[in-house]
Amino acid sequence: MNLEVMEGIVEIHNRYREWALGGREDEYLGGALLDQLKEHLTTFIHLDGDLTSLKIAKGGSGLELTILRGN
Repeated sequence: MNLEVMEGIVEIHNRYREWALGGREDEYLGGALLDQLKEHLTTFIHLDGDLTSLKIAKGGSGLELTILRGN
């Protein structure tokens, strides 16, 4: 299940990145993608507060996920 959730997170993150690089024309789409991302993340890890930053990268040990949250 964790692999399935992580694949969903990566897929949504990629869609959000494409939206951001494409000029952010549809603000509703950007918000909807962030909401989907938060939902997927909370099924994988517990998040208190608002999600303020998210970075997904491939590192030496595999996929690295960095999350910053507000209070």
